[in-house]
Amino acid sequence: MLDHILGGKWTTREDAGIDSGNDRYLTRRNGVYCYKRRVPTLLSDLDDRAPIIRTSLKTCDLAKARVLRDGYERADDDFWGALLTSDSAEAARQRYQLAVRRVAALGFTYQTTMESCMARPAPSLLTACVP
Repeated sequence: MLDHILGGKWTTREDAGIDSGNDRYLTRRNGVYCYKRRVPTLLSDLDDRAPIIRTSLKTCDLAKARVLRDGYERADDDFWGALLTSDSAEAARQRYQLAVRRVAALGFTYQTTMESCMARPAPSLLTACVP
């Protein structure tokens, strides 16, 4: 199945060596991995990236692309959750943009506060907060 064809630059998921389960939302164009995901129909009026999000991950390395994809996926999930539960779509959008900038600029994956706390043992959390 072809994800997208544009002047022969896009490849099939099979030709790109992309596993549908582990490599969800990943495509390749000219050997570079991209994050590609459909905006839920329920939120298409609130998310100006609708109907499809396409973001270059700027890497040819599948392992790195998976890590970056996980960050974008979490940021999108949190953004869409906030849009559904928040009174202010603009506040949710600003939080999302800040989260994505952190993922892109720092090279870290996006984590919620709870995920970050669960990943560290309690003593290291205390020492991280004490100057």
